[in-house]
Amino acid sequence: MLLALASMTIGIVGVVWGAERFVSGGIASADRLGVSRFVIGLTIIAVGTSAPEVWVAIRASMKAEPELAIGNAIGSNIANIGLVLGITAMIMPIAMRREMLKIEMPFMLAVTLVGLIAIGNLMVGRGDAIMLLGLFALSIIYIVRNRDHIPETMESAIEDEIVQRSSMSLVRGLVWTLIGIVVLQVACDLLIYGATSLAKELGVRTFVIGLTIIAVGTSLPELAVTIGAALKGHSEVAIGNVIGSNILNLLLVLAIPGLLAPTKLDQLELFRDGGMLMILTLSMYLFASASAKHVIGRASGSLLFVAWLGYMGLLVVHS
Repeated sequence: MLLALASMTIGIVGVVWGAERFVSGGIASADRLGVSRFVIGLTIIAVGTSAPEVWVAIRASMKAEPELAIGNAIGSNIANIGLVLGITAMIMPIAMRREMLKIEMPFMLAVTLVGLIAIGNLMVGRGDAIMLLGLFALSIIYIVRNRDHIPETMESAIEDEIVQRSSMSLVRGLVWTLIGIVVLQVACDLLIYGATSLAKELGVRTFVIGLTIIAVGTSLPELAVTIGAALKGHSEVAIGNVIGSNILNLLLVLAIPGLLAPTKLDQLELFRDGGMLMILTLSMYLFASASAKHVIGRASGSLLFVAWLGYMGLLVVHS
């Protein structure tokens, strides 16, 4: 068991570090090559915080462990709201723009519902993957067509992010991108080996390991970015990071095992884990709606965090 835990720990650290190097190198390289900063923000930065989940999904599916990828996608979304948003709101209350409450939040609710409907037949297959990826493509088109409505604070935060990471030369950026890819692949393999070994020793399915340990580990970048943005007074970036990551996890990460390794789910997983995801997503929306200034405050953050802790406890007891 110690070997499995050590492998998972090294794997999680490597995945997070590799994703950071991959994103930094990618941003610098794209900026040096003259790529539009709007495009950089839409692609590299947007996908950046979900890079660990994406790589884990790809490698797990290729190694015939799709349950790990699916558990990670669902578990990461649960952790993003209960752990990441909960802790951030307890540290610094997060204000949400009225437009975000009318557009982005309902869209995340719709995507969550679509994701649960996609796995409602207890199967994540290629048809589900194509539907999710199609919705992902439509969301990108919508953002491009409505780029003029992006708030100045969000654009400023993206610009700062690009400036901070694009100081390196093109060659150095390309080298770091390559290093990030190599580290991500090796770290993912270590993570998957440790997860499957631990699942066998504990007598649980890899799906549960994906929901818990790996989901928390791959959510660490979101936690750091969200807290950092909130402390800087960039509430739109903080809440937008959680919303964007959850949408990507359902439309992109969940689609990967469907394409590469279609697999069946258990009915308990659909109702317990899918239900928890929907409850937390609705709670996030209702907490912001109930506040006169659309703020997710410390009390709401505490409730989200306690709900996440209770869910973790439930998984431990029933595993």
